[in-house]
Amino acid sequence: YLVTANCWPFFLYKDEHYDPGNCVKGLFKNTLLMKAFKHIFTSLSSTDFDSVPNDTDDDSRVLTAEPPLKCQKGPSDRCSCSHVASLIGMKSVAPHAIAYTAVQVSRPMQKVCTSWHLTNEDFNYEAFYLNILTFFEDCHTEWDKVEIAELLLWWN
Repeated sequence: YLVTANCWPFFLYKDEHYDPGNCVKGLFKNTLLMKAFKHIFTSLSSTDFDSVPNDTDDDSRVLTAEPPLKCQKGPSDRCSCSHVASLIGMKSVAPHAIAYTAVQVSRPMQKVCTSWHLTNEDFNYEAFYLNILTFFEDCHTEWDKVEIAELLLWWN
């Protein structure tokens, strides 16, 4: 089966499960996608202790690992670098950041991935990115708007 930029690959779905009766169920709620986002925009260690939002009505989070032990650091041992989200002033997760992360995650999953190009065989990364943005921004009904708002709330 040929996966193109017009498809939603399984890695975008929660537990890699696609529901043919509801194609948006679990979309963009994949743990790998969330971990990749954290690696790109926060810090590598932010995935050591994960809290992944669950899909219940409350705002509880499911803990997936034990919290890392904190070492005692003196004033001279402080880290002087900031994470990307801080550097760009990111206060919440926006659709473009999810789309960017999805493109980065999709790259190693392609057959040939030796260098960066906009297309890799039949997969167009720019079109994939734009399709994800369209999904988030092209809301025609109130139901669509509520679904997108809840998805962004899940990410934040």
